[in-house]
Amino acid sequence: MDKIVLRNLHFMASHGVTEQEKSLLQPFRVTIKLSVDLAPAAASDDLTKTLDYGQYYLKVKEIVEGESFNLLETLAGRIAEMSLQQSGVSKAKVEVEKTAAKVGDIEFGAAVVIERNSDENG
Repeated sequence: MDKIVLRNLHFMASHGVTEQEKSLLQPFRVTIKLSVDLAPAAASDDLTKTLDYGQYYLKVKEIVEGESFNLLETLAGRIAEMSLQQSGVSKAKVEVEKTAAKVGDIEFGAAVVIERNSDENG
């Protein structure tokens, strides 16, 4: 199956369990791999035969910068669910990284990767 890959989408958002995490904007990086049949778009050079990256990016941005979630797992899951609702997408692999997670004085990167198939979505 063909793939569309959007790498290193950068956002500022406030996801996390603690009040501090919820009150401060923090950097997040998202990478998404979508399984899509790209043959019709490749043959026709027609944007309507594939995913419009710009419109899709805005949907991801709305999820990441919208509601605040406690868990990266929930955030990645919401992006995957939305992705599978896009025309022609049969599989979504979403990596969400909180690039500056903190525990006390220790700062590190933390990430989750979620993969979902359209047949799992009902």
